[in-house]
Amino acid sequence: MQVVSLNAERTVSPRQIAFNLDEPISQEQLLLLEYGVLTFKADGTVLVVTLPAGDDTPFTEDNVASLNAKLADIALEFQNRARKRQKMLEMLARTTGLPLG
Repeated sequence: MQVVSLNAERTVSPRQIAFNLDEPISQEQLLLLEYGVLTFKADGTVLVVTLPAGDDTPFTEDNVASLNAKLADIALEFQNRARKRQKMLEMLARTTGLPLG
């Protein structure tokens, strides 16, 4: 999962920036996203980043790179969770003699 572009329609100001992601972000994934004092909202493939009031530091290319690294870590964590769940379900299916459905 990564930022692919700015979302012009949903960007309000340099303090509230909307980004388009290459895949949807779930609310559960969003809860894992931490980046200093920034706050986040998401809707499908749109991630809105809000910078704190009174902070004039711009959100830069380096910030986007850091955000992308955090998003990639979260996506990897969820892939690992899904693999573990699938293995658990397959084991249960084998031990119970029932198909997954």
